[in-house]
Amino acid sequence: MDRETSEKILFLYNEIMDMRSVEYFSNANFEKLPKSWRKFITEVQLNDLIDLVNLRKIGTILPLSIICLCQLLRRLTFSRKMVESPEEMEIFWKGEEDIRNIASCSKFRVITSEDIFRKRIKIKKQHEIDRIVELVRQIQENNSEIESLVDIGAGIGHLSRIIAVQNNLAVFAVEGNEQFTISATSLDEKLSLTPTSPVRFTSFVTEELSEKIDEFTKSQSIIVGLHTCGDFSSTILNVFKKSKKSTCLILLGCCYHKEYQCFSFSQQTSEATLPCGVFPLSQKWKGSKLNYTKREMACHNIENLEEVRNRNTKSFARYARAHLEKIIWKISENEADRNIGMSSVNCGIDMRFGEYIEKAMAKRGSHLMQKVLENTPKELLGLPVSQLPQEHFDKTDTIRLIFAQLIESCIIDDRVEFLRENGWKTNVVPIFDPKLSPRSLAIVCNKI
Repeated sequence: MDRETSEKILFLYNEIMDMRSVEYFSNANFEKLPKSWRKFITEVQLNDLIDLVNLRKIGTILPLSIICLCQLLRRLTFSRKMVESPEEMEIFWKGEEDIRNIASCSKFRVITSEDIFRKRIKIKKQHEIDRIVELVRQIQENNSEIESLVDIGAGIGHLSRIIAVQNNLAVFAVEGNEQFTISATSLDEKLSLTPTSPVRFTSFVTEELSEKIDEFTKSQSIIVGLHTCGDFSSTILNVFKKSKKSTCLILLGCCYHKEYQCFSFSQQTSEATLPCGVFPLSQKWKGSKLNYTKREMACHNIENLEEVRNRNTKSFARYARAHLEKIIWKISENEADRNIGMSSVNCGIDMRFGEYIEKAMAKRGSHLMQKVLENTPKELLGLPVSQLPQEHFDKTDTIRLIFAQLIESCIIDDRVEFLRENGWKTNVVPIFDPKLSPRSLAIVCNKI
């Protein structure tokens, strides 16, 4: 990935990327768009913008700047087109050049359709497990020394349980939530998996987990982190780096905006706490910055954006919250009063704006409620939220998401380069259907 070109885009469109829907009216978001973009937005349908965000061609004349931008984004970002067969998956993770010369393609096995495994597994999870099990099988076939697998962030254990049975591996499942571990163990017992049951361990995670992994592993192991939030992914990368017996990594991140810095395997002093962050990790991206708002944008479900937008617009809450924020900015200069996480309100078509304010500010923001009500015109308080001005709100909020894939690609490329800088072969596999599982790009690394 070209860092220089990516950073030029980040710099040029920084103000658009940092827009927040809650500040649409208070910060005049629409006016911050380039003039040609504003004209384009007023003339185009929302669904066309959604296609544009997904870098699909639309039957509308585009501003030249958007044409050039889309061409660059297609070149810079990782493909999200799901691998269609085990053969294509293998070509991706091995980093082979030409995927067109696949002689014949088989289908992925649907392991989770078997009655023994179906309990409490949603369709999304079934899809993910079936494909990861196949990827693990291919890695095993490529390296006969692998005899164990470590599932970090194992949850209630669906993935680790099925791998233990299907892949004939010793499985070490690590989970920070003790209740999840108890539930996982209970399910293991109900399915009578002994002696193939995973070894389940409850603990927060730091680099010290590498020592436990090396104790558990006889020869070589695979580490799997499926949808590990924020800087938890960074911790797993460091665990993999430090572990002597972990020779392969399968990592899919999510929630890139979250920074916990609280995964502790043992009690440590503040001085001993390991530094933790989401981006950057590599030398290639050293000095580059992606703030919270940009990283949060990278988490959007852009493939299902039409469905999400249709669902959101029916509630009217997003518009009401943005109008409320504008009022708060007028009555308070205190930065702490801005962008408060208020109570969620299910806005029906007939709910009055005044009623929305009272419900939204009932808990957080209650200290401002009376002043907000006093400084809001009575005719606005009595207006149904469905009639609040909404002009260009959804279109402006949608077009900024055209940068979402670029941000995610920067984060993933940084992690890939972090691994490559250690001399390890690393590739990115579009392993999942992004409509089912939006964080669909798997980093696959082999030390050997």
